[in-house]
Amino acid sequence: MSGYRQLHTRIWSDGWFAELEPDLKMLFIYLFSNERASICGLYELPIRTISFETGLNRDVIQRGLELFARAGKVSYDFAVSVIWVRNMLKYQGSSSPKVQARIKADIEAVPGCELKQQFLDTLSLAYRRGSDSSSSISSIDEFKEEPPSALTGIPQRARDKLCPISKNRNGG
Repeated sequence: MSGYRQLHTRIWSDGWFAELEPDLKMLFIYLFSNERASICGLYELPIRTISFETGLNRDVIQRGLELFARAGKVSYDFAVSVIWVRNMLKYQGSSSPKVQARIKADIEAVPGCELKQQFLDTLSLAYRRGSDSSSSISSIDEFKEEPPSALTGIPQRARDKLCPISKNRNGG
């Protein structure tokens, strides 16, 4: 939720992106550059907002989101209007303490849902494997050696509210 986002120029030579129709290219760029976009890539974004801000009709948006999901670029939970731009943290993240605090707050703001749980599981797994996608969080202890859904530094009560799915999975 910053005033700017980086657009890596190599996106224009990426084979997957180059094959997209112009409306879908705009939609993809919009998903990581709109004012609601979180640095971590997980945030709430209703379809009606996408439609209003881009001028695209709902059918184009839904088709684009489904295409992006099949390509592993984006996941969208239509039931709760939560989106996950999968490589956003990799390209936009930073180890700055201020950025890390913003990421934590952004994750807390997302309602508990299966997509949020997948995000947390993936982030935890990436950290344990030393993946590039977690490089921006490697300087903090949030995702170390704990159950995948847990965030160190966030009280358990808050984690339970944020991730009710993980609480149920662990038998609590």
